[in-house]
Amino acid sequence: MTHFEPQSCHCTSLRRAARSTTRFYDEILEPSGLSISQFALMTVASDHPETSSGSLGRMLGLDKSTFGRSLSPLLKAKLIQIHQSERDRRVRTVQITQAATLALAKADALWSEAERSFVSLVGQVQADRSRAVSSHVVERMTVDRIARNSP
Repeated sequence: MTHFEPQSCHCTSLRRAARSTTRFYDEILEPSGLSISQFALMTVASDHPETSSGSLGRMLGLDKSTFGRSLSPLLKAKLIQIHQSERDRRVRTVQITQAATLALAKADALWSEAERSFVSLVGQVQADRSRAVSSHVVERMTVDRIARNSP
């Protein structure tokens, strides 16, 4: 049996980096009242107003259950509304509210600050590499999952 060492596990390493980066962005975004996850969700919803909620979740890399849980606090805070699509009544869309527009305006400036601070902290080359590696991992893992689940 192989002995598990957290520092040598790829998954644990990626999760630690993701949690650390999320905390970093959340702290900078705190004055807006939004977390980086909420900011991302509402920005994508704002940019894609007629996109189904399922498609929005996939754009964010979230499964249906996680996406639904992410919507709950935003609904309670009246930052988003769920509507039936005008094009297809079976489809639900996520619409941001006027309050969300104001929160996003404040959060956008803070997000830009977080991006600059992240690059300053880790360096431009490493920041670019981390994004490229993250994208590559997501792409390869998605291809692998599809291949393993096909008949």
